[in-house]
Amino acid sequence: MRHTTTFLVFFTVMMVCAVQATAQGVRELPLPQVPSSLTVPVQRADYILEHFWDAMDWSDTALSRDTAFMEQHIANYFSVAPHASSKGTKRAMEGFVSHAAADSLTLHLITTLTHRYLGEHESPVYDDAAYEQMCRALSMAYPPESRQGIHIAYQLECLGKNRLGIPVADFAFTGRDGIHHQLLKTLQPQARTILVFFDPDCTDCHSLADTMRNDADINLQVSAGTLQVVFITPFDTDLTLWKSYADTLPHQWIVGYSPKGRIETDKLYYLPVIPAIYLLEPGAIVARRNAPTYRFE
Repeated sequence: MRHTTTFLVFFTVMMVCAVQATAQGVRELPLPQVPSSLTVPVQRADYILEHFWDAMDWSDTALSRDTAFMEQHIANYFSVAPHASSKGTKRAMEGFVSHAAADSLTLHLITTLTHRYLGEHESPVYDDAAYEQMCRALSMAYPPESRQGIHIAYQLECLGKNRLGIPVADFAFTGRDGIHHQLLKTLQPQARTILVFFDPDCTDCHSLADTMRNDADINLQVSAGTLQVVFITPFDTDLTLWKSYADTLPHQWIVGYSPKGRIETDKLYYLPVIPAIYLLEPGAIVARRNAPTYRFE
């Protein structure tokens, strides 16, 4: 029921976007008509993703190079990805890129929009799993030695770190007690974990910590031992400043810093923004990376 409701909300939002685009004078492609035989939400999302561009005439470069048109549609298109299967997303995005690649300017435009909408944390459709799928599809459209090819290869290297469904990368840290610890040995294997990478001199980090410390549900779960909160500074930092701020964080939280900033210098994690939130299931299994919220779904 949860997934069905979410999909219905998403589809309603797409319809509203279509109406708004028409009102603003942007030409609107018709949405795919999903066969009634497809009743499972993920199957319906797969179908929409695969057939989203069916009405697009890719030979009409005046349209495919139109930034307003493509931006509106690509935002709607990417909003489908979280509801689709990994296999369906891969197939659909490879087909999308193969059509767009027929024109170099169109390809450049969708590459730019991909980085902006799927890769930037502030985007309303940010999704690093879909971003990785699009980068893989785009990597086949550019020569490896080209500027775009090199950039996409770098993004794929970053996105390959700490994938969903596998144990998070272990690292050493120094705690508030001055003792060296290993993350995986510190975590309780049966508890969920909110792992936050923070900067002690970061206003957004302070706001996140304040919100979390005042969250009654988090406090209840931490007290019950079903949730752990871990705050780690991943780069080299002023230890006087770090200790001053770290001492203000709840004593039930695990707080530390990476000696000599090894998490950053060894590139153990993909951290496009700070604070960066990783949600871990029991056993330190990655459930979300660079999550937009600290809450588990």
